[in-house]
Amino acid sequence: MIDQKAKIDHLEKVLESSGFAKSSRFKELLRYLVNAELEGIPVKEITLAIDLFGKDDSFDPAEETIVRVSIGNIRKKLTAYYFTEGSSDTIRMEIPKGSYNLVFKKVKPSQITFWNIRRKSLFFLTAFLFGACLIVVLILGYKNKDLKE
Repeated sequence: MIDQKAKIDHLEKVLESSGFAKSSRFKELLRYLVNAELEGIPVKEITLAIDLFGKDDSFDPAEETIVRVSIGNIRKKLTAYYFTEGSSDTIRMEIPKGSYNLVFKKVKPSQITFWNIRRKSLFFLTAFLFGACLIVVLILGYKNKDLKE
């Protein structure tokens, strides 16, 4: 169980990150979602539209996608944060697909190490495969040149 002070401290850390620092709209949205989570209030698309985006009761989610797009962007920003600046954080904030409710998760240090190792491994594997393909193309080009003569 993550206590409320730890959740608020983590929120402030995320909001100060490069992905959120310059965007007041995303800061406001993330702060709203965290406050709703802390108070145990379920978040609905219509309440977000009215409370944060200045829409009225006639808001039709089928016609206006501002809430869904904004939540999708928050998900991307959180993913980017935890992939870079927050890669060593032991607390994660997530908005599960199909939901507008934010959840906090405790992450074990072994999971963090796994992601760091995996990210580096993928980079080196990609670089190796690119280099191998380049060598094969050069060899084939050289042999093709010899065949033409």
